[in-house]
Amino acid sequence: MKFYVVVGIALLGGLSFLACGDGDSCTTNVSLSKCILPLFNDDTNGCTGAGCHSGATPNSDLDLSQNLHANMVNVKAKDGTNVYIVPGKPEESYLLTKMKANPPAGGQMPIARTAFTTEQLTMIETWIKEGALDN
Repeated sequence: MKFYVVVGIALLGGLSFLACGDGDSCTTNVSLSKCILPLFNDDTNGCTGAGCHSGATPNSDLDLSQNLHANMVNVKAKDGTNVYIVPGKPEESYLLTKMKANPPAGGQMPIARTAFTTEQLTMIETWIKEGALDN
């Protein structure tokens, strides 16, 4: 009897692993709508919370609550030099630089909120590496 319980648990564990395939994860094939937008629009720690990058007068004239792809991908930052998101090039993407600790200018984003975790930053970096698709 004990053998069947162990086998049953092993089978359930294996099936639960299959149910969480890459299509549902945010580690590869990162989706803007399923993975990135929820981070940016989180009321507690996101970029749009407290009206920072949303509303009638978003900070740096950067509205991340709507049309995030159009507002950031291949768009020059307010400084006129940097580009927010350069598809395929996270190291050249100003957004990612500002979200990491000790950015070269200004404070780490989001200001006055909990910093994004290493896992969240890796997800954003992966999305950019994969071409920053509008998906």
